[in-house]
Amino acid sequence: MIVGIDLAKNVFAVHGVDKNGKAALNKPKVTRDQLLPLIANLPPCLIGMEACSGAHHWARQFRQHGHQIKLMPPKFVTPYRMSGRRGKNDAADAAAICEAVTRPKMRFVPVKEEHQQTILCLHRTRQGFVEERTATYNRLRGLISEFGIVLPQKVARLREEIVLRLEDLPGWINRCVGDLLAHADQLERRIEEYAPKEVPLYVLFLNIYENRLRSVELVGKGMRGGKRAAFSTASVPVRRRRIVHKSTALWFRRGSSQCPGAIKPVPKQGASRRFFSDNPNGCLGQ
Repeated sequence: MIVGIDLAKNVFAVHGVDKNGKAALNKPKVTRDQLLPLIANLPPCLIGMEACSGAHHWARQFRQHGHQIKLMPPKFVTPYRMSGRRGKNDAADAAAICEAVTRPKMRFVPVKEEHQQTILCLHRTRQGFVEERTATYNRLRGLISEFGIVLPQKVARLREEIVLRLEDLPGWINRCVGDLLAHADQLERRIEEYAPKEVPLYVLFLNIYENRLRSVELVGKGMRGGKRAAFSTASVPVRRRRIVHKSTALWFRRGSSQCPGAIKPVPKQGASRRFFSDNPNGCLGQ
C-alpha cells in the first residue's frame, strides 16, 4: 500500500492506494490524536508527506512501526493535484502526495534526526537574537537621526557617542534611548549564553551530538568557522555524510551539485566542481 498524508496542526488528511492504484484508504479528516494509531495499525507500507512543519517528527514516529517514509518539497507535489488550484483542499493534497511519492524522478528530502533538529534550533534561535540586536541598533540610529544626530554604525562607537549626546535630546527621547540600549544589552547576554566566548559554539554542538561526532577538526578550529560547519553538518543527512569513520558511506557522489546545494546555495555554474576539487574526499570528508 502507498499512503499520502497531508500534514496540519490539528486535522490531517490520509489517502492510500493499493498496488493496482485503486483507492484503499480515504480519510479526509483525521485528528492529531488519531493519526499515529491509524498508521500504526497499517501493514508496513510507503508513506509520503510534504517536507513542512512537523514532517520530520511524524516521519520518525511512523518509521518506528516499520513504514518507509519519504518527504518531498511541496512545490514538487503541486503538479500532481488533479483538481488544480481551484480545487485545492486537504483531501486533494493527500491524493497528490500519494501520486507524487511513486514518481521515479521525484526529489526527496532526507529525514532529520532529533539531534540534528536540536542543533538547527539552537543556531536559528541565536541567529534570531543577533538579527534582533542589529534591528534594535538600527532603530535607535533612525530615531536619533530625526533630531539631527547621526551616529556611526559600529556598536562600540555608537554607544560611546550616544552618551555624549543625551543632553541634547528631550526627556522622553532619553527614556526611549535607555530602553533600547537596555534591550540590546539583554540580547547581548542571550547571545553570550548560547555561545560563550570562552566556549566556542562548535563545542556546544558537539556536546549535543554526543558520540555521533568525535572529531573537533570536522567543525573547524575557530568560533566563526565552527558555527558554520556545525550548522552545515546538521543540515546534511546522518546516513549520507562522511564524518571521520571510514565505514560511513558517502550519500552525495563526487561531482554532484546536491552536497554544496544542501549546505548553502550554489552561486554560479562550476561551483560544484570547485567544491569537490577543494574537498577530494567528498562532502565534509577529511
